[in-house]
Amino acid sequence: MRLLGTRPATAIHPSSDTAAEGSLRETECMNARWREEDRTPDSPVALVGYVLLRIGAPELRAVEAIAAGGDTRYGLGRLQRIQWTDASRVFGRAVKLEDAEPSIESDFLLAHADAPGDLIGRIRGQREALGGWDYGKRGVQRIAGALWMPGSRLDAARPWILASNGLWRVPTPAVAP
Repeated sequence: MRLLGTRPATAIHPSSDTAAEGSLRETECMNARWREEDRTPDSPVALVGYVLLRIGAPELRAVEAIAAGGDTRYGLGRLQRIQWTDASRVFGRAVKLEDAEPSIESDFLLAHADAPGDLIGRIRGQREALGGWDYGKRGVQRIAGALWMPGSRLDAARPWILASNGLWRVPTPAVAP
């Protein structure tokens, strides 16, 4: 609760000023300021992120701000770039950009990950199904199930492919000719 807050919301019918039964919902939001144990606001919250670029890729230094999240009303909000520093590691972990898909070598997960059965006994953490909105379909859609949650730990560092959908997965072994 030091970092997250909850915002209740509902849809109000304009002609009657009433809400439909069951329409109350809560959205968890990151607070702009860290809260102390007594809930008083303290220092500002900042995010650290990485943009992985291949050599020769278009320059992104002109990007000063982004709107984060999938919806303008329920996203993380507007994030302003304060600093840009070239880095060859992601949170201290080795990054490989030479292959078709970028990979990160790590002994803990920085994103939701799909791992094969042989790793199940070697990962410590929790699993969850991941859902999201597909505006062409009705309701919340299941994106993937039984994914390892960020923060899960492995017994040893190994490479993880960073897939285009943001999930991590184990690289497929090369097939011998």
